[in-house]
Amino acid sequence: MTKKQIGKLHLEGNFSGNSNKPELIETHISWVFLCDRFVYKIKKPIKYSFLDFSTIEKRKYYCNREIELNRRLTDAIYIDVQPIIEKSGNFFVGEGEGEIIDFAVRMRKIHRKLQMDSLIINNKVTHADIFNLAKKIATFHKNTSIIYQKDFLDVQKMFNDLEGERDFLDNNLNIFSSRIISHAIDSSNKFIEDNKGLLANRLETGFFRDCHGDLHSRNIFLLPSPSLLIV
Repeated sequence: MTKKQIGKLHLEGNFSGNSNKPELIETHISWVFLCDRFVYKIKKPIKYSFLDFSTIEKRKYYCNREIELNRRLTDAIYIDVQPIIEKSGNFFVGEGEGEIIDFAVRMRKIHRKLQMDSLIINNKVTHADIFNLAKKIATFHKNTSIIYQKDFLDVQKMFNDLEGERDFLDNNLNIFSSRIISHAIDSSNKFIEDNKGLLANRLETGFFRDCHGDLHSRNIFLLPSPSLLIV
């Protein structure tokens, strides 16, 4: 979907089982609609070195993969993938007749007061919460699959994509932007070069695992069983 279509979906769209105008949150890769009972996440039509959502087929595939992967760490939060339908200029999520123009991940809505970063600010995270969370993560890490076939230098290639932003920053910020990018890339390259042996050894000895890629307190909800989300 385009940003203009998202705006119309926000103002006039029909979400299955929703009676009020949803709240819209934008992240660097998604548009997230908070409805009465559910949350709908739509992937932006973008392509970076580390992800490719550039076609509707790819967005559908990664919506299904998100459901599959995130169910490993959540209890009944990730539900399914819903079609986004357009008919006569109107948009429907989940049901309706017309052209399917995109897809959305549907999740059960969890109250923000249970979000771990908010609980931390209000000093409401207990020792029991930390113990339960650590136990869940440790169990997950222990049982997740080990990756033995991987280009462990791909992180260097992705990081060095910063080079592509140099002209934009020079034209829109200041002369120091180029120096910052050059320093960051040089420092990263030196670290990788100095630690190639360590990285290769970690791959050979099973330390590369299929784990959670974005684990921080904003993506954790402290339910009776902690749930870890990728937003």
